[in-house]
Amino acid sequence: MASKRLYVPTRDYDAIHAFFNLSTEDTVLLGKALRETPANIATASYVEDVAKRAELPEPSLSQIVSLLLTLYRVRSSNFGTVSQFLDLFRESLALSGDERFKYSNEQWTEIVRRVQPLLEIDDPVAIVAKASALYFEHENTVHGFSLVTDFRPVFTSTPGDGVSYGLIMHSFTLSYHDKDSSSTKEVTVVVDEEDLDTLETLVARAKVKKPALERQLGEASIRILNGA
Repeated sequence: MASKRLYVPTRDYDAIHAFFNLSTEDTVLLGKALRETPANIATASYVEDVAKRAELPEPSLSQIVSLLLTLYRVRSSNFGTVSQFLDLFRESLALSGDERFKYSNEQWTEIVRRVQPLLEIDDPVAIVAKASALYFEHENTVHGFSLVTDFRPVFTSTPGDGVSYGLIMHSFTLSYHDKDSSSTKEVTVVVDEEDLDTLETLVARAKVKKPALERQLGEASIRILNGA
């Protein structure tokens, strides 16, 4: 454990400071909201739902919930117990040079007492953190789609005579997040009416398969995460 270090982005400092300064009452309310909010693979929706359910005045509550999900993901990478993870977190923050994170042993003991229970909620918080990470563990993930229909004129050997014929064409563009380069890329292909019919058939089949799988998995007491 001593050889490990955590990288803590400076953009998270404010959320960390707010998290560590939640009162005992606020951590209890937040813990209740975290336990009661249904798991959702769409983390933005989950964060929003938890923040609404907690009903706390803390303006950075959504950032705190997002931070918690990140901490769950990081801790799952073999960082020991929650207590060991928090001690490592303290060491990494102390190296940041930010005066807000210079705690006495007594202050840190009190912080751990309040926040440690929030990092020990396996279901649903750890489930959401693991599932959302698993969801994006693919070579590429979708960013968006577009389908543009346009007319392409066909001229005779004497273009001055005007347009004689034409083609109606469809350009299908898929934009995606490239895992290796962390950038968004695009690929565009021309599709015809037959291609569109095939795509429509495949989509319809996929929509039928999902509820069928959900029924079978439900019979095996396997829950499907919302948003997946």
